[in-house]
Amino acid sequence: MNNLDEILDKTLKLGSLMSLDFHNPDGIEKQLILISETILDLHHIKGELEPTLKKLEDEIARIDAIRLAKGVVAIGLILLGQKGSDDDNIFSQIGSEIALEIGENFLDEAIHDENHLRQVKKTFADLVQTIDIFIEQGTWLKEISSQCFLGSDNVLSVEIQKHSQTLPSLATQISKLSFSIRLDFGLLQTEIIKENAASVKLALDQLIKIKNKFNSLSSSVDNTSFWGISNHTIKSLFLIFGSAITRIEFNNKNEVTIYIENQQHRLLDIIKQCEEHEQKINSIIAPAKFIQNFINTCINNKDILKCIFEEEPKISIEQLHAKVADVIQTAERRLNFDSLPVMQQNLNRMSHVHVQLKNLYTQLNIVTKKINKQGNNPLNFDVITALLGVFGKSITALGLDDNGVIILYNNSLYESVTSVINKCISSKQILEQPTLQLTYLVSFGKECTQHPRLIDALEEVNSNKTVKDIKNDIKTKSRTIKTTFNFANKTVMLHQLEQIQDVQKDLILISKNVNNIINTVEIGKITYIKSTTLENILALFGSISALEFSQKNELFIDFNHKSEKVLDILKFCQQLKPKIESLIQEGEVKIKEAQECLKNPALMKQRHHQQRRKHIQIKTAITASILILITPGVWFGWKRFSQEQLLWNVQTLMSTISDVKQAQDINEIRLMRDKIKQAIVSLEKIPNSFASAYPAAQQDISKFRVQLDTVEKRLQIEEDAATKFESTKQLAIEASILVQNPPLPATVWNEASTKWQEAISILESIPEDSFVAVEAKTKLEQYRNNYAVVSARLSDEIQVSDSIENAKKLSWEAVKITQKPPHSNTTWKQSRDKLEQAINLLERIPKNSPFYAQEQDRLQQYKSNYTIINQRLIIEETAVSKYKQAQNLAKQVEKIAQNTPYTLARLRDAMVKLKQAIKFLNSIPPGTTVSEKANEIAQIYSRNYNTIYTRFQAISTCSSPQSIDCSDANYSFYLESIDSSL
Repeated sequence: MNNLDEILDKTLKLGSLMSLDFHNPDGIEKQLILISETILDLHHIKGELEPTLKKLEDEIARIDAIRLAKGVVAIGLILLGQKGSDDDNIFSQIGSEIALEIGENFLDEAIHDENHLRQVKKTFADLVQTIDIFIEQGTWLKEISSQCFLGSDNVLSVEIQKHSQTLPSLATQISKLSFSIRLDFGLLQTEIIKENAASVKLALDQLIKIKNKFNSLSSSVDNTSFWGISNHTIKSLFLIFGSAITRIEFNNKNEVTIYIENQQHRLLDIIKQCEEHEQKINSIIAPAKFIQNFINTCINNKDILKCIFEEEPKISIEQLHAKVADVIQTAERRLNFDSLPVMQQNLNRMSHVHVQLKNLYTQLNIVTKKINKQGNNPLNFDVITALLGVFGKSITALGLDDNGVIILYNNSLYESVTSVINKCISSKQILEQPTLQLTYLVSFGKECTQHPRLIDALEEVNSNKTVKDIKNDIKTKSRTIKTTFNFANKTVMLHQLEQIQDVQKDLILISKNVNNIINTVEIGKITYIKSTTLENILALFGSISALEFSQKNELFIDFNHKSEKVLDILKFCQQLKPKIESLIQEGEVKIKEAQECLKNPALMKQRHHQQRRKHIQIKTAITASILILITPGVWFGWKRFSQEQLLWNVQTLMSTISDVKQAQDINEIRLMRDKIKQAIVSLEKIPNSFASAYPAAQQDISKFRVQLDTVEKRLQIEEDAATKFESTKQLAIEASILVQNPPLPATVWNEASTKWQEAISILESIPEDSFVAVEAKTKLEQYRNNYAVVSARLSDEIQVSDSIENAKKLSWEAVKITQKPPHSNTTWKQSRDKLEQAINLLERIPKNSPFYAQEQDRLQQYKSNYTIINQRLIIEETAVSKYKQAQNLAKQVEKIAQNTPYTLARLRDAMVKLKQAIKFLNSIPPGTTVSEKANEIAQIYSRNYNTIYTRFQAISTCSSPQSIDCSDANYSFYLESIDSSL
């Protein structure tokens, strides 16, 4: 074979025969014979090519050596400093020596044809490599064929040939099986439900069977072999695709390809798609089991689905949003105050709408509560039944889509349960505010109708007062309170006292109404007022025609077509309260002064003289002001007089201020602050001019500012304490709402714990001498108790979370160390102990934990793995024990063989022991650490047994073991030994 192209063509033709065709299963043996002959032909071609390739490699190596020698010579000449012809002579001499050693003619020719030589060598090397690949392919096909297609374990059995699957048909089958898992609600007789359960079980079993085939395929991949494929891989492929597999061959990239229904696929692509199908089936199995359990529950308790057969049809999933919008549109946000019959008629209409709204909201709320209760796993029996309670007969079936997503059917239409749940949550949120509003308006209206006096007051058409009117009214009453008594005329003074007392009564009534409004308005998700609040507002502002909510969920009161926001009324009352309380205090001082004067004529006379002197001072001041135009001195005198009068008024005002430590509430401190500020402002009006009272005024200002600083500091402390106290109430409400529906995840308990802790810290910072200190101390004790309870639950949930994570870690470690068996007893024990620890951690999860239900499947999986690992440990321990017993028996046989002369009894004993040892070794199952060694030693022991048996036979023919002719009894025999240590 001198023509290289012909050799290449023949090699490629032989390589194309490396395939197996399964159209005719009976022809496998003929194909193997052809493959064997092809391998021999390839070996023959390789044998012819290898000598030539070796010669080419040697010649190229010699060329590289000569080039290296020439380089060394050139460097030597440079180092010697030789130049000119001398350099050439020395180079020629050295070159001649090299030529004599290697061959000058070959050297010149080789260098001249070097590129061609290297190209030829590469062609030969590539061809040999190609032949090696074809030989490897053929050898692998022979090995696979002998293990898979020949003998009793033939994968081309009749059973396998009965089915045929392709990759697309597999995907279609999985989707159909997933869709077939459903419960129809049309007829729920026991027998029909049982048939339904049987079909679901059958579909689930088929999915698991297909999944196991996929799992067998993926686990059979052998990463240690060249193509990563073992005989188990081929068997798994035929179990999956059956007779659809028509051919196995290799592509031009030396990759195994499989023909399925005459469609070529890379084997790695098939395995990848099968793994994807396996993952899809895994995602289907859990929801499928859920539906299976749901059906079984229905069989045991059909009453749970009675809501589907109620006479009144319920809303469908598609109609949910429209129904919500319709109910909201009919829900009134306004409560009109009319006569009692009209108001009752309106309330009946509102109540009817409220019942519809509340029923729908309640059903949706049940669903959302069930969902929230389940935490991270909202799909459970209670949630599904809650959805059935909402949608009733409109849900015709419960099932799975082709991806294993749980869906609800409405005849031919279907939607995922998750999507329906989201719709319910969204609708519930939309309904929440209108439901609360209408609930409040109906309840408030009924409360009002039970108070006929309030209805009568509402029907009366009184003049309405605006906020401005009330402010002007307070100013008028303030002027009356500040009236100067006429101490000279007792009758006039009595009349003045009566006026002040009447105003005082009005102010007390207004104060009562204002305080009641402030104390009875409740601010939460919506703003509430009570019927008593309405009475107080009615007394304060006049006629009220309606109560209504705005689009922004703000409560308004309609004062005969002029609306005021309740929060604005509340703010106005909060601003008005301190002013009224100040006037009431001032009125009490005036009344007390008048009553004392009327009882004590001497005091009244004294006050009259003071009043008269003041009156004279005023007249003098008037006169002085006239004389100002005449003389500057009089003007200065009048000015000083006015300033002295101002100083006297300020002192009078300041005399009404008691010690701030004696204050009874925060409003009293605010009144002190306002009076001191008023005094300072008045004194600051006195100018620094000639003959003025400026020095005295500045001295008082300094004193008053010190007093003001003390009052403001105390006021700041009290306001801060009050603000802190109110903030703790809000934190307590938020913390309580968070944990209303346990069990809850650790994140919720942590958030609630943080809020309780924050509230406690704030309460602890409230000064002990503040007005709210006593109430804060009571709350502090309550909050600490609540914090302790929540912290304990948080600690429990964190411990549960840690237990789950530790269990996962231990399980992962247990699986990891048992990969790629066989393993020693120590490894299996470590794996078993880790799984046992993981199981103990999961079993300690309390039933009231949100993780309890979802971790039960994991617990069962761990227990199953534990059983498997424990069985493997028992198998390994048994195998090692048998191996050791066989080893001990073999050592006893060796001692017998070492002691001559032999007797028949001892040889018989040796044979019995060896036979027992071989039995022990043969009973060791495959897959243990001693399996391969046991097989090897068993063969050696069998040969040793034959050796002993031969000697036994020889000795038994002797007349006597001690006779001279019985030399076999005196000379020891050789037993084959092996290092059988564990």
